[in-house]
Amino acid sequence: MMKRKFLLFFICLLSVFKSLLFSQGGWKEAENANSYQYLYIGVGNFYNPRRTVYIRLGQEQFIFHTYDQYTPTMIFLRAEIRYDGENWQVICKNGRYVATPPVTPPWTQTGQYEMDLKIWDEAGNIKVHTFPVIVIPPANKRYVDDNGNSMLLWSSEENLLDFPFILVAGFDPDIFNSSDHEFYYFVGKELIDKIHSVGGDVLIYDYADGAIDIAENAQYVKNAVNYINSIKIGNTRIILGGVSMGGVVCRYALAEAEAQGNPLNVSHFVSLDSP
Repeated sequence: MMKRKFLLFFICLLSVFKSLLFSQGGWKEAENANSYQYLYIGVGNFYNPRRTVYIRLGQEQFIFHTYDQYTPTMIFLRAEIRYDGENWQVICKNGRYVATPPVTPPWTQTGQYEMDLKIWDEAGNIKVHTFPVIVIPPANKRYVDDNGNSMLLWSSEENLLDFPFILVAGFDPDIFNSSDHEFYYFVGKELIDKIHSVGGDVLIYDYADGAIDIAENAQYVKNAVNYINSIKIGNTRIILGGVSMGGVVCRYALAEAEAQGNPLNVSHFVSLDSP
């Protein structure tokens, strides 16, 4: 009997310790808001011949690659790039490549642009990829967790986080052509401007892998909410919103946290086009 009581006590203690240890899921502020955006230029299902690219002004570099999942679908020998119909510039040459080195875009203002990439494959074929590019304002901060999930902050006042609105992205099975933060900022700019006008701070959450189990992604969202709650200024509670599948993920996170007796510090839940 004593052994059983000790075992139950140990299990409860372990559960509490685990809850305390992982309640924020390893979230932290990245050293800067800069990041890479990976653009697929190989063959197969992931290839989109005219994919619109959304980037943050002055904060992102491009890496063009041929990986379909984790296997390259082709090798190229040379790559050149041009912006808005100007002169071609060599990115790499005289080698066998499955990805280019990082490329820094030249634009200095937000707006709509165009980018062309030309590659030479091993058979001597030349292929030109055209990318419409939409440049949005830079983010104030970037937050990442130990699992590859991330959030970008656009605050109403520079680097101040006191009235957080966390927006969770929808279904995102493509982990190689991902610019969800920037896409949601662009399509939701009118709403974001209104949130900023009343002093709100917008955080856009993107999954490391949007195709995994909803319950698992809900754990990451719970951790993100707890982390933002721990670093925000003041007593204003968080507004949590989700788009499409993101709404389901958020609802799961909120319900589970409440059922476990640890409700999230959320005042309002907003579901956009969710089932």
